[in-house]
Formats: sequence, structure tokens, C-alpha cells
Amino acid sequence: MKARWKCLISLLVILMCSVSWLTWVDKEASELTDQQLKQAAVTFATARLLNGVISVIQGTEVSIQPVGVGVTITAGEILDPVNDLVERFSWVMLVSTTSLGIQKLINELIATGLMSVLLAISGVLYLFALWFIKDIGLKWWLVSAKLFACLFILRYAVVLMVLFNQALYLGFFATEQQAATQRLQDTTEQIEAYHQAQQQALQTQPESFWEKLKNNMEQFTTQFNPVEKMKQLKVISEQALEDIIKLIASFILQTILLPLLFLWMIVKMLKLVSSYSPVKTSPSS
Repeated sequence: MKARWKCLISLLVILMCSVSWLTWVDKEASELTDQQLKQAAVTFATARLLNGVISVIQGTEVSIQPVGVGVTITAGEILDPVNDLVERFSWVMLVSTTSLGIQKLINELIATGLMSVLLAISGVLYLFALWFIKDIGLKWWLVSAKLFACLFILRYAVVLMVLFNQALYLGFFATEQQAATQRLQDTTEQIEAYHQAQQQALQTQPESFWEKLKNNMEQFTTQFNPVEKMKQLKVISEQALEDIIKLIASFILQTILLPLLFLWMIVKMLKLVSSYSPVKTSPSS
């Protein structure tokens, strides 16, 4: 290898080692991960709250008989699909927040400086091997080159993954995730208001048949109209199902599938680097 190429490679290696000590990239990646964790935590808490409200309604479902006519409140049946999906969504959010937590932990470990030290050491070994190939042989030059390349990939793989995920989140998922989470919060409030109205209507029902017929029939139908309430709950549940499915799809893609894809790419790159072997003879000084 000619001296000018060795000089160029040496400058590149020194630059790569120097850049690894710049921590602003790691801090930026850590802050972006924190933002994703907060959004995931808010969505997780919203899902658990919705699950709790629906469970309460299902546990207090009753039959009402104003003026002797039976009216069965079927809120539990209408909301049961939502409740089942919310429980599965909670598991998805648990996995998603765990994935984000692991990414943050790995990023913090890399940012401690240990990886930069190892990269600098491997860079020095590679430069030594590069300039003294004839003395130490091609084998050690190749080993040092592979070691340096692998450490460099590990140094920035997680950072690049976090930055790419954040760019994808801001470009495609942020608005929809926040809107869907807000709609789920509104749904929880509406279902809770329904439950309160149900309980209030039950408490204010008159005991006597003649009192029901004479005084409170209009008040009952005004305060709590079962048919109308069931229609409203059906619309609410359908919107909630749609929002939950959207959130499940976005969080699985963002926090599970994409990290797995990055992990697969990292493993493939490391295998490619470690298995590389020059076909021809070593470069000469």
C-alpha cells in the first residue's frame, strides 16, 4: 500500500476515534428516547385507566324496570371487545416501554466512554499494524482492522437506531399517536360519565308503581335513556377499537419491529466484517 493511502486511512481513523468522544450525539439520542418513553407511558396509563373503567361498568351491570317494563343495560356486552383489546394493548405497551428502556440503557452504557476508550485502543492497534504490515504480518493487520470496524459499528449502531426511530416518529407517528391517545382519554371520560348517569338513574327511581307511572317516568327517560345511551356507547366503542388498533400497529412497528430489523442489520454487518478475508496478498509498503 502506498504511503499516501496509509496517511489518508490514518487521518480517517483518527477522525473516527475523535468523533466518538463527542457526547452531544449520545445526549440527543438519550433525550429523544426519554420523549418516546414519556409518550409510551402516557398511552400505557390511558389504556390501563380505560380498562379499569370498563371493568367497573361490567361489574355493576343491572336490569332496570321502570313502570314494570324490563330494560336490560348491556353496556358490558358492548364494551367487552374494547376491554379485551385494551388488555392485549397493555401487553404491547409493556413490551414497547421495555424495548425503549433497553435502548436507553444501552445508549447510556455506550455514552460512559468505555466504548470510546476501546475504539481508541483498537484504532491505535490498527494504525500500528497498517504502518508495519511487513513486520507483523497480514494476519494481525486484518485482525486489528476487523476489531476496529466492529467496535465502530457497535459505538454508533444504537445511536443511529434511536435517531432514525425519532425521525420516523416525528414524520409519521407522532400526530396520530397523540391524537389517538387523547381520544382514548376522552372515551374513558365519556364511559365514566355514562356509568355515573346510570348509577344516578338507578338511585332516583321511585319504589311505588303508581309513583313510577305518575311522577317519574319522564324524569327517568330524560336522565337516563337506555336505548340512546347504548347507541352512544356503541359509537364510542367502535372509535376506541379503531384508535387502539392504530396505536398497536404504530408502537409495534416503532419499538419492536424496527429495533429487531436494526439488530438483524447490526449482526449481519458484524458477521460480514468478521468473515472478511482478502483474496489477494497483503498490501506492501
